[in-house]
Amino acid sequence: MSVSTALPAETRPALWRRPPVRVAIVLAWLLAKQPPHRIRVVLSRIRRGARPATFAEARRARG
Repeated sequence: MSVSTALPAETRPALWRRPPVRVAIVLAWLLAKQPPHRIRVVLSRIRRGARPATFAEARRARG
């Protein structure tokens, strides 16, 4: 038995939420086209100042 994973029309994201999602997708696509060293450099630079997740946050993210 399979489960439908398509979203019904009434639960589509609001119009104001779509552009940031599209920008994130394009940036991820562009980053994926880079060599591994450049990906590592980019990810290292954007993580500066970010704090690690707490135990509770990590447990909640794992479900």
